[in-house]
Amino acid sequence: MTITEFFRLLNIPLLPSVNYPYIFILSTYYINIYQFSTLTHPYSLSKTLQVLIAQSWEVLYNMHIIIAKPSNLIGPGFSNGVCSIFAKKIIDMEKNKAEKILQATNLNAQRDFLDVRDAVSAYDMLLIQGNSGETYEIASGTSRSLGEVTHCFKSLAKMEFEIISLTTGGKEQQIKILSSKLRNLGWKPTIPFESSLRNMLNFYRKNEKNKN
Repeated sequence: MTITEFFRLLNIPLLPSVNYPYIFILSTYYINIYQFSTLTHPYSLSKTLQVLIAQSWEVLYNMHIIIAKPSNLIGPGFSNGVCSIFAKKIIDMEKNKAEKILQATNLNAQRDFLDVRDAVSAYDMLLIQGNSGETYEIASGTSRSLGEVTHCFKSLAKMEFEIISLTTGGKEQQIKILSSKLRNLGWKPTIPFESSLRNMLNFYRKNEKNKN
């Protein structure tokens, strides 16, 4: 809200063109802003309020606002996402700082993972070509289970480790995010999933060396 109000009061676009959006709001694909009963975490509530305020400011003050809804972002760099948690744990295993067991709450859980660098290229395209008032989904279009993720990590690691699921839930329904509106602008993901995981492992290996 503070950033939205800042740009409104200054009455300047984010980039020097009247066709560019004033504010670029990031939501998340997995949050339904119209179903408050489904909000079970402060993070989801904050994102919901962020989107509702942005939409209100667009109507009240005629601001140019685009809402982007990225899926789970992965890739090199610090993060608290599940793939980064796995990558950091694997590097600790390689350094003999952790037991060679990788645990996941539910290996059947389905997610759409997208490299953060592909997401940045999508943001850049939306700032230039996106339509004000539109909501754009940003995703790879491929649903993967955490079981697939952990086994891909295992194939990239420098040692063997055991994979354990803390629950025995059944197979979850696959997630299908088409990102049709964004792809119609010419965007598409370019970084393979395995490359993203490899880059994450190498990032944390390098980071660990710098610590030492």
